[in-house]
Amino acid sequence: MFGTGSLKLWVPYEKNDHSAESLARNLGFRLAGRMCGWDHEARYEAAMNSLRLADLEIWMTKDEVIDLMGEPSQTEVYEIQGRNVESWLYLTAYERPYSAPDPKYTPLVFEGDVLKGWGMPYYEQAIKEGSKIEQ
Repeated sequence: MFGTGSLKLWVPYEKNDHSAESLARNLGFRLAGRMCGWDHEARYEAAMNSLRLADLEIWMTKDEVIDLMGEPSQTEVYEIQGRNVESWLYLTAYERPYSAPDPKYTPLVFEGDVLKGWGMPYYEQAIKEGSKIEQ
């Protein structure tokens, strides 16, 4: 990820493809989305995050996940049987029913520095007996 200010550039086609052509194509798409409003940018982020989920692997470290997915939209920490379980939420679907945006997030669940699983069923099972820690 490259960034200056609030403009973040994601490489949409190949992981770690930092060629001028790829960056120019990505920048053009991002700028067009900005001119049309936040809605297009959120849809783009959701689409790219959905594609990146396919490259996740159990036991990846937090740094490896950030390299692949970028920073999460939100994080949560739960205490479960004396250990902390952390959930990172990524925007992966964006629908616009009626006039209010309705974002959808996919949770990634970590124990310590290691990715243990992702998706709502895994998240719900992992935090079932925990209590949320305020951040």
